[in-house]
Amino acid sequence: MEVSINLETNVESVVLQPDYYLSNFKILLSFVADRYSFLLSEKESRFYKTFSCLSADAQKLLTRCYMRKGQLFRLDKLNYTEINDKDEALKELINANLVSELESQSVADWITLFNKAELVKAFNKSEWKNFKRKELELFVIEFCENHDIPQAIIDHTILFVPSDNFETYRLLFFGNLRQDLTEFVLQDLGLMTYESYSISDKSLAIKNRDEIDALKTLHELSELIHSRPEWTPELMDQAIERIPQLQSQSTLYLRRRSKIIYALARENERMGEYARAAEMYPQSQHELARERYIRCLEKLNKPELAWYELQKLDAEATSFHDKSFVLTFEKKLAKRLRETVKNRTSFYIEEQAIQLSRSQRSVELDVCDWLAQQGGVAYWTENSVFNTLFALIYWQGIFEDIEGAFYNPFQTQPADIYEPLFITRRESTLLKIRQLFQDGSCFRSHIRDTYQSKYSLACSFAHWQMVDAELLDTLLEKVPFSDMDKITQRILSSPKEFRSGQPDLIYFDNNGNYELIEVKGPGDRLQNNQKAWFDFYQKNNIPHRVIRVIYDD
Repeated sequence: MEVSINLETNVESVVLQPDYYLSNFKILLSFVADRYSFLLSEKESRFYKTFSCLSADAQKLLTRCYMRKGQLFRLDKLNYTEINDKDEALKELINANLVSELESQSVADWITLFNKAELVKAFNKSEWKNFKRKELELFVIEFCENHDIPQAIIDHTILFVPSDNFETYRLLFFGNLRQDLTEFVLQDLGLMTYESYSISDKSLAIKNRDEIDALKTLHELSELIHSRPEWTPELMDQAIERIPQLQSQSTLYLRRRSKIIYALARENERMGEYARAAEMYPQSQHELARERYIRCLEKLNKPELAWYELQKLDAEATSFHDKSFVLTFEKKLAKRLRETVKNRTSFYIEEQAIQLSRSQRSVELDVCDWLAQQGGVAYWTENSVFNTLFALIYWQGIFEDIEGAFYNPFQTQPADIYEPLFITRRESTLLKIRQLFQDGSCFRSHIRDTYQSKYSLACSFAHWQMVDAELLDTLLEKVPFSDMDKITQRILSSPKEFRSGQPDLIYFDNNGNYELIEVKGPGDRLQNNQKAWFDFYQKNNIPHRVIRVIYDD
């Protein structure tokens, strides 16, 4: 997720209270308890009541544990000056069944809690000090299979702090398990400020208990996939078996389930399990699922079915990626099946080749220097410029109070921004904004006013550091507002598809003209989302160019 941070904030001037995190934790708990009480289990409701009755020290200690990674902690590492009596706080938490001392002597439970030097010293094995971490852990495990665990390890008190209750509260508050209490801290420090919007009682991210359990499972599967495990048939079977089969219309659930199915299907495809991948891809709404499904059918020696699915995709394709895939893959299948291929106009763009001396910098900056020598100035901005302009133009619509769009105070975009009804729900507001384009001066004033009033507010489309006031003035002076209208309206039509793929550079020459330039180094090629933009520029007479760099060494 892209976010905008105001780096000009003087963090040193912000003084947080020692127990700042406790206040934030209480806000999170009470927010969920008030809005989602009907979804909380008896155990989760009891957790909130029990926490509220704890002493301040016990509340601080438990919250500190939740802020750390994992559920196992060494007591000697939990040292916080704002906690007056850690031992009494721990007793209170143990008596409340919120924390327990780990009794298991399993190596897997405690090995990650000790650093390399501590393990070498505890086991009195100086020869282990040169081992890499994973290698060291293998030696420790093997040693403990045949020997007693050293007293130096046993003497440490290891705490087990179950996080299942807190995870439910966190999921209901944020709508995901990626965000945590750090969001509060960034706001407290002034590093992140959010737009003000109303959160009605009807704006709930999750509406039934089954969705909570399903979203937790999907998060665990996502963590597994991102850990890049060595996939075995057994591990894959277990992962697929865990995919929730919930009959729900929740876009939050459906979108995440679709991503997990696609990711696991892709892993099966990489493993050569094309039949299983072909079974899974049709269950996913991922934008690449249909392409991968057709490729698997071809691998499974089912060219007729692959051709049938390709023709369906051709008739229904709306994205440039799908159209490009049809264009290239149908030639392969047609040759195999002796089918006739339609006459299609393929995408082509001429490249300008330039020869440069290799530097230690990026190829984009090398081209910026080369362009400066031609006269004018180039900015390396990639997707920043027109995404920021999109945010400035349509800010009122993006952050409009629409039921279900906002369900926590830390959102950088509405929950429905990638849904088909995003525009329909805001039709009246967007129409008023569109009317500004009839007058260039009003349009420019609108952008400047929004920039001044919203600068530094977190928005996933606004890149405040890349588009400063000087660059904004240059854009408004040299980019025709009709071009801005076309480009930002395209982003509005499908924010997910068109927020990426825009050219690397925006170039302003000495004659008052501008140009969008994609830079390619040796071996680089245009990606489909980049081709989609250049196709759009060609059709709309928007100045553009691809520069191919050839190094003279």
